[in-house]
Amino acid sequence: MKSVASLVFVVVLLVLAGAVLWYAGKGEERVAAAEYALVTLRYGRAAQELETAGGTTLLEPLISRISPVALDSAAARYWDGDYEALAESEDPDLKLLAANAEYRMLRSTGGTYQSFVARLDSISKRYADILRTEPGNQDAAYNYEFVVRLRAAANAARQTVPGLDPAAGGM
Repeated sequence: MKSVASLVFVVVLLVLAGAVLWYAGKGEERVAAAEYALVTLRYGRAAQELETAGGTTLLEPLISRISPVALDSAAARYWDGDYEALAESEDPDLKLLAANAEYRMLRSTGGTYQSFVARLDSISKRYADILRTEPGNQDAAYNYEFVVRLRAAANAARQTVPGLDPAAGGM
């Protein structure tokens, strides 16, 4: 009788493990489809799929913490042109993306050279903060140097900086 009970217990345990793994696989399938949309430059669709990938079953919130869904979703929103939400983000994993989004917003709006230089100061401080915590981050180092040089040029020119139209390919 003990052997039958132990076999039933093992079968139930295996069925439960199979269900958990099946749910995990479905969540990963959605994340993979969203990442495919991201790398094939369909940013709107990728952002939409990544937003829904993290919460339709009980296990997916756990899976979304393990896989880089938040970062991919933010990258999809960034490349789709949704800079406002990203520029204000305080998420430590999104610092570089948030600084890049703030720069893109600045370039699209332009402004007087005083306001332009002041906002470039803010952006360069964000890149400097990233470099303090991650000294080997080459993207942040390049962007920091670029922003500092752009700030110096704008300050020297002392002219209104026009905004760039992203639809015209100016960014």
